[in-house]
Formats: sequence, structure tokens, C-alpha cells
Amino acid sequence: MIKIKNKEYKFKFGFKALLMYEKETGTSVSEIGENINMSTLVDIAYCGLKAAGENVTKDFVIDAIDEDFALMNVFTAAMQEDMAALNNMGKEAKK
Repeated sequence: MIKIKNKEYKFKFGFKALLMYEKETGTSVSEIGENINMSTLVDIAYCGLKAAGENVTKDFVIDAIDEDFALMNVFTAAMQEDMAALNNMGKEAKK
């Protein structure tokens, strides 16, 4: 859950969000590196919220970050946690 303007929103950057990210941006998720630019961060936040079932727009995400810059770190950390979980599932499946 991510708190925006005193309301909690579901966020999941799993396979559905990865597919949505690639479709939205036209770029591969493999191009997401450690130096994420602002546009990429907005796309990650938007896709993670939408994939979790939230009814948001990119403008909503931009406005939320504009009002609370700490959300950039929150979205990045949430994405990293979800990506790590996906990687661990892949390792477990190979066993």
C-alpha cells in the first residue's frame, strides 16, 4: 500500500505491471536501470497502481509526486521489493 494524500492505494509491480509498462512506454523493462529518470518513475508508479486495480491517471501520479517528493522514493522502493519477489519466485521455480 502506498499513501497518497492521506488515502492508501494498492501498488503491485508484478508481471501485469511489467507488461503494462512495456505497452505504455514502448520500451523493455530490461532497460530500467539504477538511474531511473523522472518519466520512467511516473510510468512505474502509474503501471503499478493500475495493475493493482487502482483507477488513477498519469496526471494524478505527477500531481501526487509534485505535492510530496518523498513519493519518488516510496514508488522506487515498492517497485524494487516487487521485482525482488519476482526474481525469488523464478529461483524457486527452477528448483
